[in-house]
Amino acid sequence: MEENLERISVSTEEEFLQFLSNIDDYDYISKTLANAKGITVSFKIEGENFHSSITGSMITALAEYQKRIYHIYKVQRYGIKSTKSLSDDELRSLEIKVDIKPGCTEAVITFVKDIIPEVMKKMSGQEIVTVTIVVAGIVAGAWAIKGIASQFIKERFKTKRSEIDSKIEIAKTEKEKEFLLSMRSVTHDAIEGMRSVATGLRIANPESISVDGQVVPSQLRNMST
Repeated sequence: MEENLERISVSTEEEFLQFLSNIDDYDYISKTLANAKGITVSFKIEGENFHSSITGSMITALAEYQKRIYHIYKVQRYGIKSTKSLSDDELRSLEIKVDIKPGCTEAVITFVKDIIPEVMKKMSGQEIVTVTIVVAGIVAGAWAIKGIASQFIKERFKTKRSEIDSKIEIAKTEKEKEFLLSMRSVTHDAIEGMRSVATGLRIANPESISVDGQVVPSQLRNMST
């Protein structure tokens, strides 16, 4: 079953936008395994309060973003109504890492290492489908933070959330509706994750911000819905 999956890379904005456009297509997501390894984002923040460090507002914002990543995983792995707590291993594998480069104001955030377990080779068909959906959600959540600097990513998340809302209303089966609800949860958590980091940046009030080398104009730092 695993060898029948189409493995795709989501390493450019164009690849991600194509991936996001299909995230509410069950047939596509269940047969596609996105590469979730080595996703990083670099923030370069300049201002009087930023010298090889980040402010409390940024720490709080990143903690909220981390919670969103956990929630995305939990909903996709265990269901939208699950009250199950994530294991220590799951929490560690989903933990973002923030490295502050010495002598400058650049923070590099590294996301999940690899959430696809080796035991996937022994999984049944339905279990593998669950993994592909989990990976889709995590990739979307990890890429969301890049939307702070990209109006296209930001707006596409909002548009996709609205599209999913419309599909939920006309869903023909409970299975279809459950899948769409879980994907709506992904887009919602992604947008709220963007909002938390953007809010932290706004409160910190740096002189300039760039994300992966792309300068963020002041008017794009707000995350209105």
